[in-house]
Amino acid sequence: MPSLISQTWVEEPVAAEDLAGHARVRAATGVRVQTGENWWFPRDMQKAVSAGATDFAMLDIMKIGGVTGWLRAAGQAEAASLPVSSHIFVEASAHVRAVTPTAHWIEHLDLAGAILAEPCEVVDGTIAAKGPGARDRLG
Repeated sequence: MPSLISQTWVEEPVAAEDLAGHARVRAATGVRVQTGENWWFPRDMQKAVSAGATDFAMLDIMKIGGVTGWLRAAGQAEAASLPVSSHIFVEASAHVRAVTPTAHWIEHLDLAGAILAEPCEVVDGTIAAKGPGARDRLG
């Protein structure tokens, strides 16, 4: 199991679009940075990786371009050895995270639970992808 230190980061320590600023924070402090929830489509991820702006990718399935955009970004993350976390939309993210080679964390904000017939449940720190295409339990 990875150490607690290997699981720590700061999320977007400067404005989301300030890729050079994220890179400066990483270089000056040694603090690992997670960004990505505000990337629009895989091209924004490519820009962040090229700028050295992030240690972790936090993909938002809606902004990254749906399932297709997520899969393209996940391929970029694998090539760059970047762990991938999700940003909200847990019901959809659980499915694509299951096929993400460098899957890391899933952000669980129960925003839709009150209106869903079967909201996602967290059991022993995991969320199960439910319904068609569900593969296995996720951490």
